Amino acid sequence: MKIAVIGFGWLGYPLGKTLKNKGYDVVGTTTSEEKEKQLNLESFPTIRWSSKEEPFKFHSIFENVDIVILNYPPGRLSDFCSYALSLSEVVKAFPDSTKFIFISSTSVYPDEQQLFKEEDIDIILRAKENNIAYAEWMLQNATISNQLTIIRMAGLVGGLRHPARFFAGRTDIPNGNHPVNLIFREDAILLVVNCIEKEIWGETLNGCATVHPSKSEYYTFACEQFGLEKPTFVGTELGKSISNEKSKKLLDFKYIMDNPYDYWEINY
Repeated sequence: MKIAVIGFGWLGYPLGKTLKNKGYDVVGTTTSEEKEKQLNLESFPTIRWSSKEEPFKFHSIFENVDIVILNYPPGRLSDFCSYALSLSEVVKAFPDSTKFIFISSTSVYPDEQQLFKEEDIDIILRAKENNIAYAEWMLQNATISNQLTIIRMAGLVGGLRHPARFFAGRTDIPNGNHPVNLIFREDAILLVVNCIEKEIWGETLNGCATVHPSKSEYYTFACEQFGLEKPTFVGTELGKSISNEKSKKLLDFKYIMDNPYDYWEINY
């Protein structure tokens, strides 16, 4: 089976390596000319492409691709529609026999005090005010039945990438009581692999740890673990939590980092 990873980035590159180690033929894209050379040397056929610079064009490395993983973010400077249009261009470049996995985000859910399941939002209504939801809706319209699976990832952590470093030493950070929604990079990779190997198509899944500590408690603890200056938080209102029950049941999936406090035990 041949798989294309559109976006060999922080998540896409280790995902590609995992798929290759499992025997899949893996190709893809990167925005960096230097990384393009590196990946080709590693026997990952790769082309340089940036959605912000040019429309997507079909390349010979994508011949006979069975599955395309759409794994690039909208970027801070993207206007509301450009991200969704870019993703749709990629989909339309491939034949209808191709399957797609879109790495979406739990930011599609409003920041309300609720444990959100996949079906708890009307994607059409939400698409009017959220660019990630709009991208999901556009992809659903650009694909046929059971051609697309969407995985809404929570905040990604792994290696030295942890949001505690961003909070360190800051004061009066708002929303201190909001729940934390995180997913370990290895869990994100395994969710994608499981969807491919168990042929989970036409579904929308959340990817997130089960436990949701408060923002103030968790990031204070995290900064202590990293030896960083502790932050301070304000605010008493509560926010959203993300349910992972569907992913666990549908995939018979067990999260490596089911509790964000396990991060240091499994990562160091």
